[in-house]
Amino acid sequence: MEPKRRKILIADDSQAHLTFMSAILKGMGFTVVPAESGLEVLKLMKLVKPDIVMLDVIMDGIDGGAVLSYIKKDEQTSGIPVIMVSQDSNSETIERCRALGCSAYLLKPVTIDKLQAALQAYESPDFR
Repeated sequence: MEPKRRKILIADDSQAHLTFMSAILKGMGFTVVPAESGLEVLKLMKLVKPDIVMLDVIMDGIDGGAVLSYIKKDEQTSGIPVIMVSQDSNSETIERCRALGCSAYLLKPVTIDKLQAALQAYESPDFR
């Protein structure tokens, strides 16, 4: 029996970045569910039941920080790891995301090495 593929919900309002990251994550063995807005993420969370969420911090409408806050406040989704991704290297933004409960904060452009390191904690059979 083939092991269950991990599902990652990835949100970015840049179609180019979403396509690029989706290709990399599929290559790493994930089933990728793309979203182009924070609102779309919130609609998909309970429907898709992702193993991991990857959010752009700066998005139109509901930004990644607000989406992270909603995810962590909801009993049904609070245990899902959230990796934040952004071009914003401001320490206040990074600390805000960490305080809200993100598992990792990656700067764009995301390197494969840094992405693998951020995902490594969720590779163990205990996580699945």
